[in-house]
Amino acid sequence: MKQLLLLLVLTGFSSLSQAQNNLVQLLSDSSHYYYYDANSGALQFSTKSYNTYNDDDLFLVSYNHNTFGNMTTYYKNEYEYNANNQNTRYTTLKSDVSANGPWDNFLREDFTYDAQGRNNYFFGQFGNAQGGWDNYYQQTTWFDDAAPSDSSLYQLWNSGTGAWGNYRRSFNGYYPDGLQESTLNQEWLNASSTWRNLEQEYFTYYPDQSFKTYVSISTFSSGNMYVLRDSFVYRPDGLLDTTHVVTHLQPSGNPNYLYRKNKYDSNGNLTRQDSYIKSFGVWTPSSRFTYEPADGIYSNDPAYVLSENYDEGSQTFYPLWSIERQYTPLGNGMVLYVELNTQRDGQNQLVPQSIDSVWYHAVTVGTNTPLVRTQADCDFANPFTPGSSIVCHAEAPDPLTVQLRNMFGQLVLQTRVMPGESWRPAMELPSGSYALSVWQQGHYLGVRKMVVR
Repeated sequence: MKQLLLLLVLTGFSSLSQAQNNLVQLLSDSSHYYYYDANSGALQFSTKSYNTYNDDDLFLVSYNHNTFGNMTTYYKNEYEYNANNQNTRYTTLKSDVSANGPWDNFLREDFTYDAQGRNNYFFGQFGNAQGGWDNYYQQTTWFDDAAPSDSSLYQLWNSGTGAWGNYRRSFNGYYPDGLQESTLNQEWLNASSTWRNLEQEYFTYYPDQSFKTYVSISTFSSGNMYVLRDSFVYRPDGLLDTTHVVTHLQPSGNPNYLYRKNKYDSNGNLTRQDSYIKSFGVWTPSSRFTYEPADGIYSNDPAYVLSENYDEGSQTFYPLWSIERQYTPLGNGMVLYVELNTQRDGQNQLVPQSIDSVWYHAVTVGTNTPLVRTQADCDFANPFTPGSSIVCHAEAPDPLTVQLRNMFGQLVLQTRVMPGESWRPAMELPSGSYALSVWQQGHYLGVRKMVVR
């Protein structure tokens, strides 16, 4: 999802092959990703995606062109939806020839939903050499609204026995207000026909629904457990102030202590994070991150990051790496990473080594024809208070589709409004960072970050 949020308008597609040019005529936007070797600077891997959307601005067809060395692979992804705009089938076809096929069956997933719109089953198949589909995996989820809780069972298909076999299962518990309280993940052991714990998580919250504690327990096959506990303290303005981290192995092993302190500018942008470790009862510096704020999509999405570690001998910090980001006028990242490695010159300064990945966006009509789009924007208080109003603007009078995604790229809200119309989200939004994007007649017009307190 992140590739759809990091967008930059281009001026053309002169580098596309003729086959790709024929394909681009059908598409609404594209994103390109490049990975370079950190030492030689040579291009190692690239992937390009071209996407179309239906009238509700949901994926209709997307194409991926992946190049690794001299190998090129094309994928075509097709989406189907029900009357509630929920994805009911996702099909991937593969071609080793061109962006126009011919296509072979690769992957197909089918989804069903309960009366509350929750995904309660999905079924996955892989394509076979005969042009058909073979069973591979399935997951069934049960919801208990009285508890409230849910559980899922993930199974793999055994072609030898022609039956489903257990693989993983999970259990999630929730507080009455819907916030997650706990989760338990287990794996199936065929040898003993029993379930073994893999990971347990526990959550507590402050009255404003911000995190208070997070505990994670990982269980190894040896029986040892790795325990992580994070405790969060916030400033009066709602910004995260400190994080206390305690980790240790059970039943043996001494706890390790880490303390992180955040600093912000007057606009609430994170400017530095200092970390300390507790050794023999004394807190000493460990590492620090320095940020240059930028108006990116996510809260505190920085234009520059510097990572440093503390040297106890000299009692000074030395740089490990840094990242630079550049942005379009809409706040979309156009260069995701320009990374500097630990190699230094005679002045102990970091030396640029590689550009790790670059994202692009373009909207075209016809071969090699750039399409100039008007921009849209939405006015709202930031930080945003649930229940407050939002007004979105665009030059054209056509209806706007507004999508809100959380920091993981998950779609949490979608609505259609008229330009200049005041509206309020018809749902409670947990505290956190969101990306609010605007579409019109299937075309992307802009995105703005939203911070919910």
